Amino acid sequence: MTNYERFVKTINWELPDRIMTYDLVDHAALLKRYGGEGDLLERNARMCKQIGLDATRYIHDPEHHWMGDKIKDWIRFLGVDPGEWEVAEKGGTAWISKRPFRDLEGLEKNMPSMPKKVRSKSGTGRQSRKSKKFTTRSMWSLSAASKALSRMHTPTRT
Repeated sequence: MTNYERFVKTINWELPDRIMTYDLVDHAALLKRYGGEGDLLERNARMCKQIGLDATRYIHDPEHHWMGDKIKDWIRFLGVDPGEWEVAEKGGTAWISKRPFRDLEGLEKNMPSMPKKVRSKSGTGRQSRKSKKFTTRSMWSLSAASKALSRMHTPTRT
C-alpha cells in the first residue's frame, strides 16, 4: 500500500495496512546523509523515505532555521511589533531570545489580533483589518500552518 492509499483509507475511517509514521525532522546531519544533494524539497522527501517516515509537517532547511520564519510570519500576518522579538541561532538550533512578555499573563496581554477581511471602499478586492484576539490554542494552530503560509504567500523572484 502506498502512503497516499494509507492516507485516503485513514481519512475515510478505514484500516490501512499499517499506521502511518509522522514526525518533524530538524536535523542537518540526517538531511545530508539520507537526503543527498539537489533540490531542498526532493532532499527532504528522500530523507523521509530513507528513514521510514510516511509524512512530515516540515521541510528542513539547514540554511534557515524554522524559528526565524515563524517570527517573520507573526510580524507579517499578525502585525506583532518586530522590535519586541528576536531569534538567536547557534550550534544548529534557534530560540526566541527576546519577547514582549515574561509570563502567561504577559502573553495574554500581547496576543495579536486576528486579521479580518472586509470589502474595500470600491467594492472590489479586499483589505485587512484587525478584529478579535487570538487564543493560545489558535496560536498553536497557526504555528502548525505558518511555514506553509509563508512559502505560499512569498512571491517568487524571476
